[in-house]
Amino acid sequence: MKMFGKLFKKEKKSYNNNCEFKLLIIDEESDSLAVSLGITQERVKELGNITKDAFLNHETLTDSYSDMIAECKHINEVAFCFTVFARVADMKRQQSQMLNMLGNLFDHDK
Repeated sequence: MKMFGKLFKKEKKSYNNNCEFKLLIIDEESDSLAVSLGITQERVKELGNITKDAFLNHETLTDSYSDMIAECKHINEVAFCFTVFARVADMKRQQSQMLNMLGNLFDHDK
């Protein structure tokens, strides 16, 4: 039994509590998330491409998030990417549901 001891013992993972992340709000009056977070239009395009690539190239959220984080320069950019990613994922989920409903409408054999 002793030889299996390390096989079944899992090392506990924990968060680093020494890090502090704070969003820097540039324009509280803006309706645009990018403007509110102080992200330029040029950088919005770059972050959009980063987010799109992360969405298309990975099957897990954690892999997508890791790619996006690696390309971000500030926590504001991370927040922007995650928000866009979530919206795109939600739109894809809704599209899939709509297609399923349409399929059920026209599939009389079941």
